[in-house]
Amino acid sequence: MRRFVAGFAITWTVIFAVAVQAQDDVPTHRLYLKSGGEILGQLINESKVIEGRAHLVFRTDSGGTLQLEKTAMVDKVEPLLDNATAAYQRLLAAANDPESHWEAVNWCKTQKRGNVKYRNEINFHLRQIVKLDPNDKDAWRRIVNSSGKPIYKEENGEWINRFEKFNSSGYIKHDRSWTSTEAIRVKAMLDQRNDNEIVVDAMGKWKDLIRDNKIDQARARLGQIIDDSTVVPLFNFVTGRGKRGRQNPQPLPIQVMVMEAIGNISSASALNALVYFAVEGANVDIRSRASTLLENERLYDPDAVAAKVVASNYLRATNNLTINRAALLLRRVGSDQAIVPLISALETEHVRLTGNRPGSISGGQRNGQIESFNVGGGKAQEEVLIKNEQVHSALRVLSNRADATKRVDFGYNKRTWKSWYVDKYTLTDMNVRADDE
Repeated sequence: MRRFVAGFAITWTVIFAVAVQAQDDVPTHRLYLKSGGEILGQLINESKVIEGRAHLVFRTDSGGTLQLEKTAMVDKVEPLLDNATAAYQRLLAAANDPESHWEAVNWCKTQKRGNVKYRNEINFHLRQIVKLDPNDKDAWRRIVNSSGKPIYKEENGEWINRFEKFNSSGYIKHDRSWTSTEAIRVKAMLDQRNDNEIVVDAMGKWKDLIRDNKIDQARARLGQIIDDSTVVPLFNFVTGRGKRGRQNPQPLPIQVMVMEAIGNISSASALNALVYFAVEGANVDIRSRASTLLENERLYDPDAVAAKVVASNYLRATNNLTINRAALLLRRVGSDQAIVPLISALETEHVRLTGNRPGSISGGQRNGQIESFNVGGGKAQEEVLIKNEQVHSALRVLSNRADATKRVDFGYNKRTWKSWYVDKYTLTDMNVRADDE
């Protein structure tokens, strides 16, 4: 049997008998298996003797009853510390009419970051309300999509999912209005043809100023040409990237000039460029300045920055220095989305040279006299596990920001960090999300 909880795969092999779970049952313990799996449920009997061997009896949150041989299968059992989860489970079990579902909705909203953390649960209860009472307009209006936008709109006494209505007709949301995909494609082709001519001309003149060392004029002209359409060509020019592959990058002052200009643009291409400078910049000053620009939440969403860092595989880099630079950036932008990737990067494997391989012996001679020996057939390599200090530091900062009630630090123990994350950020009953958008 295989179960996924918040991105972590949990595997166990057991024989169990299905039991009917009482409605007022809520998980009270976490069972750790020697195989590495974790199960939520209730501890029924800690020492039941079967065929002369001690067994543990445990009822899972899905209603199954497990009988596990303690010595062979059980690592430990701990009581649940997440009181919020238990409180929600009690509300969920009691929710069988509009009033009790509204009680659950209001509880979710009053929790810390409740509208985000419990969005799916809120939607679940609102959907149950409109099923039980289709005339509850307040519930219809509060059902939202992943962006927080209302899903349903009342038309002629019926509540219509407007997103499904337009999408099924071949329309998409564009510039605050619904239009056909074909109309968008044609308009983009016309705009690109006109814009390309303007951009190419302006970029060519700006590059000429750089080549002629007219830096002040280039800086003044840069403010006139910088926009989303010029971010990529400017970035490629100063970093030495292009159609011909990597070339010589521009001097650091030119890179900083362009980076500062890009920092005023709110777009995916600008974010990508700044993340590159923040992690792969040539010196600490340019990396720090790029990180400062990315801290501007008005232009760059912290979750989007974290997603770009993770998607770029910086936390899995072969270069240990790159991993720590990426962690420093994640610490500064402060997104909870970075916690799980940082946990995985606490310790990483790297290859290092350890000495000469066994091989031949050769000597250097001068005037017939041996003056030196070379022993070995090249450098040997070995894989080493390295603790990443900046990753640990970022993890401590982000976790304590997320849980201000206590200071959290589990060192470099990935398993303990993962258990803490599951307890802090997930709910034990995953079925409530089944009919969400």
